[in-house]
Amino acid sequence: MNLEINPGTSESVFRDLSQWITHAAVMALPHYDLPDRFSVDIIRKEPLVLLSRQDAGKTRRERLEKNPYIRFDSKSWAETGAAKFLQDEGIQIEPCYDIDALEPIGKLVQEGMGVSLVPYWAGLDLDAANLKVDVIRNERYCRKIALVTPKDTTRPHAVQALKAALLSDSLV
Repeated sequence: MNLEINPGTSESVFRDLSQWITHAAVMALPHYDLPDRFSVDIIRKEPLVLLSRQDAGKTRRERLEKNPYIRFDSKSWAETGAAKFLQDEGIQIEPCYDIDALEPIGKLVQEGMGVSLVPYWAGLDLDAANLKVDVIRNERYCRKIALVTPKDTTRPHAVQALKAALLSDSLV
């Protein structure tokens, strides 16, 4: 089996999958159900976290309302967890920054440039100086990373091998 990995946004890799350009996609799931012609296998669930500096405020609300808000790309399918959380909590804030990568958001928060609601991604440095990570323990706001494949794939053995490899170490 020859595996080719193509990076992109969840929206772009799903578009490639829908147009039969790729046979499988590992992506963040959107806030809506995918069409029935696709199989979805959850690989990982990433809870929403509030990133702030240690001195940014006492409560979640205070940290979000009294500091510049760094929003994870508003067009990203994964951003919907933060938007839902803010809506459910009745918190209305305008972002000062809109950034499409998680690592720079973590660094900006560390440097005191603001606070952010982001998925708890695998590369988050929990031991970073001055960084407070407040996990929001409600699955409603989780980012779900999944293997998505067409149910009528032309490469069933390759898809099954990829699925077995990804799910054997699943972090669900």
